[in-house]
Amino acid sequence: MKNKPIIGIDPDSTNIVCCLIESNNQTIQLKTFFTAEKGLQQFIKWVKNHNNILIAIEGAGGQSTPLENKLKENLLPYFSILAYRIAKYRKAVLGENKNNCTDAETVARFACTMDQQGQLDAFKNEYETDIELQQLTRDFEYVTKAYTRELNILWKYLKYLSNDLYLTLQGKNPDSTISYNILKKKGILQLLSAKPDISEWQFMGFDEFINTMGGRNYRGRKKWYEQLQILSKNSSNSSASLRLSIQLCAQRLLQLYKHRIILIKELEAMSKTKKETKHLLKIRGIGIISATTIIAEIRDIDRFKNNNKLASYSGIGLVENKTGDNQNMKSRIIYNHRLKDAFMQGALAYIRYNPDSHLTAYHKFLLKKGMKKLRAQRRVARAFIRKIFRELKNFKEEEIKNVIKPKKASDMAIGYTPIESNIPPATSTYII
Repeated sequence: MKNKPIIGIDPDSTNIVCCLIESNNQTIQLKTFFTAEKGLQQFIKWVKNHNNILIAIEGAGGQSTPLENKLKENLLPYFSILAYRIAKYRKAVLGENKNNCTDAETVARFACTMDQQGQLDAFKNEYETDIELQQLTRDFEYVTKAYTRELNILWKYLKYLSNDLYLTLQGKNPDSTISYNILKKKGILQLLSAKPDISEWQFMGFDEFINTMGGRNYRGRKKWYEQLQILSKNSSNSSASLRLSIQLCAQRLLQLYKHRIILIKELEAMSKTKKETKHLLKIRGIGIISATTIIAEIRDIDRFKNNNKLASYSGIGLVENKTGDNQNMKSRIIYNHRLKDAFMQGALAYIRYNPDSHLTAYHKFLLKKGMKKLRAQRRVARAFIRKIFRELKNFKEEEIKNVIKPKKASDMAIGYTPIESNIPPATSTYII
């Protein structure tokens, strides 16, 4: 059987290196194009000069996004092959040496092998990615991680500054009436940003204290004022460098806090136009971050044949691990960690807000058996995936039915009267 010609592509930030393997599997042609618009147009022209050709790209999204957009624009189908598959195939077939040319050739030869085995369709990139939604959810993930990192640094600085202040802000000081972590509050960050020297707090009046914290006299801030005044009087002088570090860290946290609020508002606005996201938000316990992340990372629920495939893709399900007569199951090494985090957090929120659900009862049963909390949470997340998969599948089927079978106006509404009837036809048309 004569093979189709195949183009293997290895994209980077400035170039796309292409390797064309003709149908005889022997003739190899290497070409390089710039990723600028002119270079991409030259690439499309070169591709169209070859009839019945297959296009395979290493990776998906990221560096290859401009190329993928150009291929979609010209209605040219392509296949996306994950980088780890290319790396393993290159080491087995072409050797350890790695450069753009060998990677492009590896992509082409791997695609040729899959085509001969009838398995190339599994790599077809036919599902659209909601780039805007995915970008916002990933920006929120980045900002949240940066916020957590800066918060941990601030805790370290506060411990250097005063161990009593460190324990009080955590709500763990037995001599303080503050019983919860108040460093998460925006007001405390504003106070540290404006007055990093805690020895100055004893000279602040209550009104100045409130204004420094944002001007809002929330319930409990009187108690904060009293406790921090006591700490300030008992504090020792701190170095100027430590005060500066605390001030800058608090300012960065306030900026990240602001960015998180902006991203949440944008995701809320965007979710109003996304039918799948609106459907997930109807489930009690699922918030805007979990819903948008799940939809952005799944892309299209039809990508997954069943809920086991979705669980495996998210790293929560198990895959077969068989060697000889020994057979067991293990977790996947490569998975979508963002989707895993969304399912794990979403499952916890679901059982918290649905105390009478079967998932909550299942979670209590696992803990009662003596299972560790993290393992029990993973089990519940696996059951939660089954629910989400069913919800999205049923929702999409209903949407398809509504498109295929639109509501029809009745015969009487359109003024039609059967021949046997003596009733005169309606003079007006009404849409029911």
